[in-house]
Amino acid sequence: NILRDGGSFLYNSEPAILKYFMGTRSHNTVMLGDFDQMLKGPRFTWFDWSQSIEASLKQCDGHIEFQGSISAFTYIDKKIRHRRKVTKVKGIPRWLIEDEIIGTKEFEMNQLWHFNPDSADLVTIKAHDETGMSLEKNIIKGWYSSYYGVKEKSEYYIYTTVKRKIITQIEIAE
Repeated sequence: NILRDGGSFLYNSEPAILKYFMGTRSHNTVMLGDFDQMLKGPRFTWFDWSQSIEASLKQCDGHIEFQGSISAFTYIDKKIRHRRKVTKVKGIPRWLIEDEIIGTKEFEMNQLWHFNPDSADLVTIKAHDETGMSLEKNIIKGWYSSYYGVKEKSEYYIYTTVKRKIITQIEIAE
């Protein structure tokens, strides 16, 4: 498991820990500023759930391509959409991920990647915005919970832009 989400940890913990594990920050996706994709309510409740808009998977000669979009961050603005396209090169451990935010230009776009630290040395990741400008990897302290009630320190990467699109190549050394 090279790319992984944060896990559950505990259902009763301090608010910052719950926000991390239950929220968007512990997942391999995008955030707008510090906003989760859905609005957190009390206890296990989430409001304004992300909704699938479209999804497709197609086989091409040298690659497989997934495209999908969701409505997300709708508690900020009902028009916001997150579109993700993933292209997997056949026979090579390489993925091209294109994340795009549609419907707002108000917030920074943050793309998050959580790697298993046992595999981190095998991973090469490069990201740039829609203009081709390279984005710097920011390494952030976080947590990982492999079992309920167990929390260990972990790191994750964030790539940030004020643009609306981040294109990322992830390659695993063989």
